[in-house]
Amino acid sequence: MAIRLSSPRFGRQLGRGKDIIPVERMHARQGKNMKKLSVPYPGCKREHITQGFHSGHQAIDFAFANCYGTFLTAPSSCKVEKVITDLTIDNDYYPAYQKGYGVLLTDYAEPRLQFLFWHLLQIIPVKEGDWLDKGQVIGQMGNSGYCLVNGVEVPLKCRGSKGSHLHFETRLDGNYIDPLPLIDFNCQPKLDKAKSVEQFLIRLRSMLSGRN
Repeated sequence: MAIRLSSPRFGRQLGRGKDIIPVERMHARQGKNMKKLSVPYPGCKREHITQGFHSGHQAIDFAFANCYGTFLTAPSSCKVEKVITDLTIDNDYYPAYQKGYGVLLTDYAEPRLQFLFWHLLQIIPVKEGDWLDKGQVIGQMGNSGYCLVNGVEVPLKCRGSKGSHLHFETRLDGNYIDPLPLIDFNCQPKLDKAKSVEQFLIRLRSMLSGRN
């Protein structure tokens, strides 16, 4: 049984280009090396990479056994630029079949640098405009978005945990860059699970009460 999830490209929505910049050229353009990023979830390893960065996939995909529901964390101090859901996605830019859940972050120290976490679970404990500390939980790994099983689209409610993974994009000045050279796999977030669960419960109560 083949499962394939499709990920959107967000350059046009932000009014920016979609060029791919090799990280070496990016460093030369900036004049110095970019800072290293924390891994996008506790326990993240190079071995978890299931698809790397290339012209047809301008991101890195991470997955491992039983990864569904894994807490995802901010790779640096960031601002929440946009929370993407089936209600907020803009169909002027994305076909309806790509509806899913994700979070777009802007780096605090280097606002030209942005990160997209895609294929998240439905409850997202942050909102647009939030300022996050490095390592703060921003969502959970899931399998939302366009999903095919043997060539047939599968509704989210029918997928269970199949196909779960994190699609992690990095852009500089709106251009896609390879995140891998920027990630320090020794920089592992220290997750406070009790606080993280509380964060999700607060967001869930807010959603149920009708507040954004």
